[in-house]
Parts: sequence; structure tokens; C-alpha cells
Amino acid sequence: MIQWKFVRNLLLVFFCSLYVFPIIWLVMISFKYEVDIFSIPPKWLFVPTLEHYQTVLADSHVGAFLTNSLFVALGTTMIVLLVSAPAAYGCARFQSKAAGRFIFGLFLLRMLPGVAVVVPIYLVASKLAMLNNYLTLILVHVCIVLPIAVLMLQNFILEIPKELEEAAMIDGCSRSAAFIRIILPLMTSGIVATSVFSFIISWNEFLFSMTLSGYSTQTLPVGVTSFMTDKTLDWGAIAAMGVIMIVPVGLFTFMVQKYLIKGLTMGAVKE
Repeated sequence: MIQWKFVRNLLLVFFCSLYVFPIIWLVMISFKYEVDIFSIPPKWLFVPTLEHYQTVLADSHVGAFLTNSLFVALGTTMIVLLVSAPAAYGCARFQSKAAGRFIFGLFLLRMLPGVAVVVPIYLVASKLAMLNNYLTLILVHVCIVLPIAVLMLQNFILEIPKELEEAAMIDGCSRSAAFIRIILPLMTSGIVATSVFSFIISWNEFLFSMTLSGYSTQTLPVGVTSFMTDKTLDWGAIAAMGVIMIVPVGLFTFMVQKYLIKGLTMGAVKE
């Protein structure tokens, strides 16, 4: 038993190291001089520098990229929660062929690769004069995130006993009032978990942001390409931008980790 625990812990450390190593490597590159970045073999001990962060923060466009990413990701998350919570409740409580087809359609929508629809969406947005528009980016990101959000929230709602809302309706509540007053408060951990995933997916999305955004609406993932030219790649600045992209999401996740862990583990054990 002791040997098995040791092997299990060793495997856990190994796989966690594989997951964390790219992030550590990214942070190291962001603090290296250019000569150290390209050194062979790689230098693990080096004199750190902040010149790459100074280059990035001195760029007047980086602040706009950050603001655009926050606006689009927060807007996407809010709309996704407003739409997915009632949709998930309907699918969970009203079992029918239509609900089953709706869930199946969400699966199909999620499996559809973005590159297959990016050109048609671009042509439609171009015809409607909606390129370089926050609303276009938010709506497209909502379509990307919504299937996951509905499926996640549906599982959370299925864990809530129907008797609670039925008792509220016996006492005079309508179904919508029971949903707002009974179900939503009990879904707090699920809503937090869903909002975190929605925010991260929208924050990191590149393909549609690159295609549909313009000079004034570019997000951080698209802004990274400004440090790529036809002659050179500023790896230090790119790494610094990567770290800047990670920090807000990391802080957001850290602040809600209590609810996130509870939401992710909800329903893991059946009684």
C-alpha cells in the first residue's frame, strides 16, 4: 500500500510538472535577455531583466488590447449566463424530444470547427457592416461558449431536488419565481464555475477575434501578433504579453476558487 501511494504521488507530481512547465518556461523567457533566450543549451540560471515588460507596457496599444479583451470577455460571460441558465433549467426540468434535440444540437455546434464557419461569418458581418465591432465579437464568442455553459448548468440543476421548487409553487410561487428564488441561489457554485470557463474561453479566443476585429477592437491574443514581423520575432515581448494575459485570468480564478472547486465536484458522488 505504501509503495502504491508513493508511485501514485510520483505520477501526480510528474503530470503536474508537465502541465506547469510551459508556463514556467514562458515566465523565464519573459525575464531573459535576448542572448539568453537563444542560448544552447538553455540557461536555467540567468540575470533577469524587465526590458521586455518595459517594451510591452511602453506600447500605447497594449492598454487598448487589455481593455478590449476585458470588455469582450465580460460581455460574453454576462450574456452566456443570462441565456444558458434558463435554457439549462428548461432542458433539465422539461424532459421531451425537443429538449433532447436541443442538447444534441448543442453537441453538434460545439464539435463544429471554427475554421469551417469563420469565412461565412466574416462575409455576413461584412455585408452587415459589423466588422471591427464589439457586438460582433461578443455574439460570436457567445455562440462558442453557450453549448458548454448549457451542458454544465444542466448537470448542476439535475442535482437539485425537484421537490424544493414544487414546494415553492404550492406556496404560491410561479415557476419563474421558483427558478429565481430557489434554483438560482442553489446554483451559485455552478454559475461561478460556468462563468470562469466562459471568461477563459472568450479571453483566449484567437481565430474569430483575428478575423472579425479591427484596429480599435483587437484583443490581447491578436495584439501579440504586433510583435511578429516579416523579419523577426520579439520572443521576449511575446512571452511578456503571454504572462500579462495569464495574470488577470489567474487572479479571477484564485478569487473564486472556493466556488469553482465546489462547482466542479458537484455531482461527482452519487448517494
